[in-house]
Amino acid sequence: MIRLVSSFLPILFFISCNQGPWKGFTKISNQAGYRIIVDLDTGVATGQGIYMLGYAQIRNANDSLIDDPFLREGFYLQVPLNTTDTSDFIQALKKLTSGDSAIIKMQANAFFSLPSFRQPLPPNVDSGSFIQIHIRVDQLMDEERYNTWLEDKENHDRAYAYKQFQEYLRLNNIEGEPVGSGIYMITEIPGKGKSPKYGSEVTIHLMGITFSGQEITNTYLSGQPWTFVLGSGAVSQGLDEGISRMHKGEKCRIIVPYYLAYGKGGMPPLIPPYTHMIYVVELLNF
Repeated sequence: MIRLVSSFLPILFFISCNQGPWKGFTKISNQAGYRIIVDLDTGVATGQGIYMLGYAQIRNANDSLIDDPFLREGFYLQVPLNTTDTSDFIQALKKLTSGDSAIIKMQANAFFSLPSFRQPLPPNVDSGSFIQIHIRVDQLMDEERYNTWLEDKENHDRAYAYKQFQEYLRLNNIEGEPVGSGIYMITEIPGKGKSPKYGSEVTIHLMGITFSGQEITNTYLSGQPWTFVLGSGAVSQGLDEGISRMHKGEKCRIIVPYYLAYGKGGMPPLIPPYTHMIYVVELLNF
């Protein structure tokens, strides 16, 4: 009887291992697996020069929403699959065809450290835990079609961004001409004396938010001002310009269009492409 139990234990161990985090998923590695939910089998498979366009939303392994505005709402994917990136995420994407929906399950630290997605872990995600990336593939394109699509999209996005910026100015009764390369400055508390020059060390309080109201940075919360060298690239071009026009003790609202902030690419997933910024800046010292 003892021999029977002993010989049965490895089988139970094998079954329990197979039932682990990959139950219902096709395992790629110890860090990732995938499950196709909708398989349209369109025949448009991934290959050399193919780009994938689609939509993604990230959830915890228990299918609860992650406590992060951008990740919770989802984001659009534009992924080149003819890449030298051999990550599990790319390997999973290459299993999909146009029109498919799937769930890619990955260890959180492996996903958030991907070169194309490098971001801090959200506050309610443990590094060793698993997350689920829900994917919907809209299109697979060869390089020529993708370049045409990208040019059309950029023209559309630029036009929309311009309209959005002008509408913000109108709704907030901001009149007059922009200064510098195209920023608007609204003084809330005037300052005195000279303005800092590029190369000066400045100390500021800073709050940065997007037009949609998402807070990107806020030194007021910690009560710790930020010191850096003006013009060193520590902040965006538009913010550098605005601070260089302020006076010691001044508190100012600086409206920065996307091309003087994070550009047409943004800084996904935190900052989407073509994001205009509003900075509240208090110049404490320089």
